[in-house]
Amino acid sequence: MEAFAQDLIAVVNAVKPKKIVLIGHSMGGGIIVEAAPLLQRKVIGLIGVDTLHNAEYKFAHEEYEKFVAPVRKDFVKGSEPFLRSMFTAKSDPALIKKIVKNMSSCPPQVGLGAWDSLFSYDLASALDKIKVPVRSINADKYLTNLEANRRHTDRIGKCFFIV
Repeated sequence: MEAFAQDLIAVVNAVKPKKIVLIGHSMGGGIIVEAAPLLQRKVIGLIGVDTLHNAEYKFAHEEYEKFVAPVRKDFVKGSEPFLRSMFTAKSDPALIKKIVKNMSSCPPQVGLGAWDSLFSYDLASALDKIKVPVRSINADKYLTNLEANRRHTDRIGKCFFIV
């Protein structure tokens, strides 16, 4: 997450906006949460889209290792079931195929590094450092724990929404 956040910070610094709202989709939610405190006063808000579902959830190491074992064995084949699970039954099959192919075509060490970072990320601690409003727009495919999220975002009038 830290490396992706540094990439985002480099883009923001190159563009030089006076104020910015960071928007992150999926894994991008953790990235914007990680980048926001480092960008300090430039960031006026965060918007997560289908992300930031439960600030307090942590994968047990054994649970994660069982989940990722097929991916470590064969990145392309092992990641396909997880990638396909992110879509609904109504999703366009051609679009699913294209996205799964694109996402599973990165070098395995990069993909696994990103997954390791995502599934070990301490979202609660990162959200505790945020001093701007946080909004989250989540589909109902995955449960969003509003109470857990609010424990880490409502300290200064910030709050989570789900749509």
